[in-house]
Amino acid sequence: MTAKEDPPACVIRRSSYGGAAYENIIALCQDEFRDPQGLHTVSYFDHGFHGFSADLFHKMTGRFGGRDIEAVREGYENAFHEFVINVERMDRLLADLETGDLIRTVVETSEGAIHCGWVYSGEYVVGATLDTSAVESMDWKMSALATKIRDMAFSLPGRMPGGDVEAEAAGLAEPVTPFLARGEPLSEAAERGLREVCVPRLAAGELHYVALHIDWEFRFSADVFDNPALDSWFHRLTRDLRRKQYLEVARRLQRDLAELTHALWRFTHEPFRRVVLDVESGAIYVYPLNRSGAFLLGVTLFQPLVPHAEERMRELLPDVERVLDETPP
Repeated sequence: MTAKEDPPACVIRRSSYGGAAYENIIALCQDEFRDPQGLHTVSYFDHGFHGFSADLFHKMTGRFGGRDIEAVREGYENAFHEFVINVERMDRLLADLETGDLIRTVVETSEGAIHCGWVYSGEYVVGATLDTSAVESMDWKMSALATKIRDMAFSLPGRMPGGDVEAEAAGLAEPVTPFLARGEPLSEAAERGLREVCVPRLAAGELHYVALHIDWEFRFSADVFDNPALDSWFHRLTRDLRRKQYLEVARRLQRDLAELTHALWRFTHEPFRRVVLDVESGAIYVYPLNRSGAFLLGVTLFQPLVPHAEERMRELLPDVERVLDETPP
């Protein structure tokens, strides 16, 4: 490198597995680092094998406490590989919901976030940011990258990972009468408070289901599955069966989140702030609460409304915390 040359926008680390087969995808990833918007590293996996990685770690040496950068890269690649294995397992577990493949998985902590995007059969692109202020921009950037790879490398259409920020809710049929369920133990005052904060978020037609679990046990849920506007999602699955399936998803979370934590220990030691399981038709959101084994689980069935439904979840989180503080369950 001469004195006039700029340092590389990113460093590429190729595995011996793929040879030249990934050069077109590598070029697409390199382009993303010309304007990274908080994206710090990307890895590509093909049927369990690491194809390549690209990162900006050579510009972030102070972030890693003097550790050897090559060792850092290897650690991240191993963490991402374990993450992909967990994503594939969760994809199989979600199959009974009949809402399509798991196309986008996001895990956010107090240190940043990691995004796994499904590209093609057995192929995934994983990206991460270590900047907590750049989580949203990294997430959108990775969704766009997965779509770009599908288009330019495989001539396949996109699947709208992350939804459409400009989409508008189609609206529910009036009157909107949510279905409410209550677990034990839950006080009447807590149930009333939860109903007051949850029902308005469902009436907008973006978020379709929300449930509260404490100590990993079901306590409360509200949904609009009975609304005629959602009939298309119940051609085969009944409303009650879908409710039971989301309870089963929540029941498995204690194990699933523990396995995710183990998979990502090289990436972060911090607890999760949110987990998003974005399928072809909607998404599942998991937001931990400030108490043992407590979390909100939300669902939307409309893919374009994935970002809007998550905004309702973000609004709901402090309200639920307040209800639980004022009226202990």
